[in-house]
Amino acid sequence: MTKVLLVGWDSADPDVVRELIAAGHMPCLARIIGAGSFGTLDSYEPYLSPMLWATIATGKDPEQHGIHGFAAIDPETGKAVPTSPAARRAKALWTLLSEQGKRCGVVGWLGSHPAEPVKGTYVADSFARHARGDQTTAPPPPGSVYPPERADDLAELRLAPSDVDLGLLGLFLPRLREIDLKADPRPGKLVEHLAELYTLHNAAVTLAAENQPDFLTVYFHFLDWVSHVFMPFHPPRMAGVNERDFELYQHVVTGAYRLQDLLLADLLRHCAADTNLVLVSDHGFASGGHRPAHTPHVAAGIAAWHRPQGIFAASGPAFLPQSRARGAALVDITPTILALFGLPRGEDMPGRVLTETLAAAAPLRTIPTWETSAPFALPPAHPAAPDAGGDALLRQFVQLGYLDASLLDSHLSAETSEEVRRQNQWNLGVALIAWGHPERALPHLHAAFLAEPESGQYAYHLARCLLLVGLTDEAARAATTLEDRGDDHPRACHLRAELALLAGRFSAVLTLAATGRRDPALARDCDRLTRTALIRLRRFSEARTSLETALVSEPRHALLHAGLALINFHQRDTAGAEAAARLALELQPQLPLAKRVLEAVAQRRGTSRPIRPELTWPELTVRALQRRRLREEFHHREKLWFQSKLQSRLGLAPVAAVPRELKAPAGPADVSRHDDFHLIVSGAPRSGTSLMMRMLAMAGMPVLTDGVRPPDDHNPHGYFEWELAKQLPRDPQLIAEAAGQAVKVVSPLLRHLPANRRYRVIFMRRDAGEISRSQQAMLGGPAV
Repeated sequence: MTKVLLVGWDSADPDVVRELIAAGHMPCLARIIGAGSFGTLDSYEPYLSPMLWATIATGKDPEQHGIHGFAAIDPETGKAVPTSPAARRAKALWTLLSEQGKRCGVVGWLGSHPAEPVKGTYVADSFARHARGDQTTAPPPPGSVYPPERADDLAELRLAPSDVDLGLLGLFLPRLREIDLKADPRPGKLVEHLAELYTLHNAAVTLAAENQPDFLTVYFHFLDWVSHVFMPFHPPRMAGVNERDFELYQHVVTGAYRLQDLLLADLLRHCAADTNLVLVSDHGFASGGHRPAHTPHVAAGIAAWHRPQGIFAASGPAFLPQSRARGAALVDITPTILALFGLPRGEDMPGRVLTETLAAAAPLRTIPTWETSAPFALPPAHPAAPDAGGDALLRQFVQLGYLDASLLDSHLSAETSEEVRRQNQWNLGVALIAWGHPERALPHLHAAFLAEPESGQYAYHLARCLLLVGLTDEAARAATTLEDRGDDHPRACHLRAELALLAGRFSAVLTLAATGRRDPALARDCDRLTRTALIRLRRFSEARTSLETALVSEPRHALLHAGLALINFHQRDTAGAEAAARLALELQPQLPLAKRVLEAVAQRRGTSRPIRPELTWPELTVRALQRRRLREEFHHREKLWFQSKLQSRLGLAPVAAVPRELKAPAGPADVSRHDDFHLIVSGAPRSGTSLMMRMLAMAGMPVLTDGVRPPDDHNPHGYFEWELAKQLPRDPQLIAEAAGQAVKVVSPLLRHLPANRRYRVIFMRRDAGEISRSQQAMLGGPAV
């Protein structure tokens, strides 16, 4: 019977892991990698742990699972509370597997209070968080254990700081005797987090040894806390770090990784021999030369220390020895674990099964969704219990810099509650950009910006989003919030460099990016802009020098290898271009630039057809229509906001109108019931539009055609044209006559369709050479 152990190490970084394995400090993980699979795990902005661990647990993106930040507002009290399972809108792995009759154990998952019902035992993160002072005999807090009757059995596993053997601190602080513990709170905080770490480890070991669950998962926050507090003191010494502090605290990060490795070995000893281990982290953590010189003083600015890739390690009978996870991402964990149990992936899960790591090839089955299936009746949950330690957890988030200190006020104002909602909305907007949905991110980022238009943080990301959806004028206007702080403001210059790149002003990009990179958080992206501009200016030697310098510190950065491939291609080094592009694809299999270089290499060698542009001109027309719609929605929201502000200033009633949402229709429209609905058949002339119109007519769809153009040898079944469509540039509202019908509108006329009506567009695509030959035949050659 399949058994899976999923271990989460928050913030475990691939570079730090490789460094410590090479130094012999993590022998357990070294054995796991040698016997199984290892690789990096792509994370997603804004790199906030509650969102990312919810993605790992559900296989869903933040828009789907509903977790958007560290805190939420309790609807009954109006207070800020830590994120809980109540906010999650998608089933977690332990729920899916419990419904399938699998025995589960869940320990310490982030944001897991109150405990959820499972077929097995669930220990919430609050179980360890209450281990404070000398309360070693106190029962676990209500709601921290499921089933509730197991709480007394597990109570003895809880450790308080006074239970931690101070000799253990020698692993972290060899010079502990030199520290004034009354003046320096850091060693005391370390002891508190060690108590939490051992409490959760004890619970995981107990569940593994006593119950031998089919699925056991345990999450540890320890590395994240240690890294945020002590990574500035990790070797090599950072500029500006006090020499005395460096001497005292330089071993803490290494000690934390070593301890996690020792605890992993202990946990595995208590698991069945045939257990399949999956070890993951939600993101990496900056070390060495990647550490930011300063931390932004904004909400969640501490995430500037987070790196975009975590770790993935797996071993056991289900995994191939010494295999690599290629292009793995957080969303792939749930589908892969479901596959280990022989269960299908939900089609609403954006990830994939990491088949390259699995020993046996199994059929990759899918089902539409797991959200509506519940074949196994779970026992009822105990009554939800408030998290008595929620304030302590919020205080920890505030101390780390994830939340504003105002959230600890016991009498939160309506403005503070709104700030929590706005921050979560902004987090979702940034996440949607990372997931490739800038058009859906726009209303969220815009709402946050309108509420606080002087915020440089909101203005920056709104402007970036506007650039991504093609609204360059609006992006430049949003960027003025940053420009008001001075012409040399790094973020303003970074945005202006993006705009200059779009406008083809490559020399200006070099100047602006040089100023933008003064902000360490922007340095990498400004380097990217600089290299792109140098390549466009055909200054290949300078671009190569920049790339090779960057590769020294980031040898596994796929985009850097793809850039080197592009330079090699331009400098006629075809073999070098191919080698660099293939290396980039090995690191990131779906990287578009690397694929295009390989296509260009094949074309140069005469082994492929000419490269087609990414977008045909009809598709570009669709993009133009989308930009028009987004622009109208953008200005509509601004208009409502200004009206609301004006009426509020005048003491009038608020505006009743609600901003329109940017979202696609939920499903296919019934054209027989919507007289404002239009089905547009479009494409280039001779692309097959007449054929499509005939197919629709034969299928029973009403079509609008006037028969003015009769059939001929080129279209013996007719052209299905509507002559008045040619008048759309002068009178766009003519399209109203086509309501509820299919009508042919050639691509050049699409931009004249009025934006106040509903459309479905069918584009006909045909090889450009075939279109050209067909048009030539119509102009005088034989019929095709």
